[in-house]
Amino acid sequence: MLLSPSRADCVVFELEGVLAEISASDQAEPRSCKPLFGGRWDKLPLPVGVASSLSREETATVLKSLGWDDLPSSRIAGGENALESLCRSLGCRWPLVLGSTSAMQEMTARLGRGDFVAVGHSTAPTLIRFSSAADALRAILGIV
Repeated sequence: MLLSPSRADCVVFELEGVLAEISASDQAEPRSCKPLFGGRWDKLPLPVGVASSLSREETATVLKSLGWDDLPSSRIAGGENALESLCRSLGCRWPLVLGSTSAMQEMTARLGRGDFVAVGHSTAPTLIRFSSAADALRAILGIV
C-alpha cells in the first residue's frame, strides 16, 4: 500500500518493538521493558490505539512504564483481529499502523485499508522503514 498520510484518521502502535522493547519472559524474573517512544498518546492529533500480543496484565505494566496507563481499555486490543477491533473502537477508516512484525503487516493487509510502516528492528519486509515511532510520525504527519 502506498503511504497516504492525508487519509490517515487514526494511529495504531504495535506495543512490542515500537512503543517498548520487552525482555524475554523468564519464570524467575518478570519481563523488563525499555520505552522506545517518549510522546504522550493524548498529545497526538489523531485517535490512538495499541495492538499487543501480551496478556492484559503485562500490557498494563508496559503502558504504565510509558506513562500511558490512562489509555482507555477500548483503545487496546490483542489477537488476530486486533486492528479491526481498534478501527471499530476508534471509528477509524484508514489507520496508520506503526509496527515491527510481519504479523502486524499481514493484519494490515487483511484489513484491506490503511498504511503499514515498519519501525525499529522490524522483521516485516517493506520499503518504508523508520528507526523509531517518533521519526515515522515526524516524517509522515509532521508531528512529535
